[in-house]
Amino acid sequence: MTTPVRRAATPVRPVTHPKRWKMWVLTCVAIYPVITALGYLVQAALGDLPVYEHFLILVPVAVALLIFFVMPALTRWFGGWLAR
Repeated sequence: MTTPVRRAATPVRPVTHPKRWKMWVLTCVAIYPVITALGYLVQAALGDLPVYEHFLILVPVAVALLIFFVMPALTRWFGGWLAR
């Protein structure tokens, strides 16, 4: 029977999280155009809605866009800056 060859463990770099203020800046950069564009689209498509109905439509759509599309793209594009 042969003994398996043990390899040296590869060093693992600790995960560093971005600074909170950088994530705040990136989130503000992401939220402003999404909410502005959706606000105009909802207004144009559905006319004069009460404020609560307007935001009942706008908020879930904006959050979904931010979570699934906008923030992943921005964190990829600004990954070097976030890691510094």
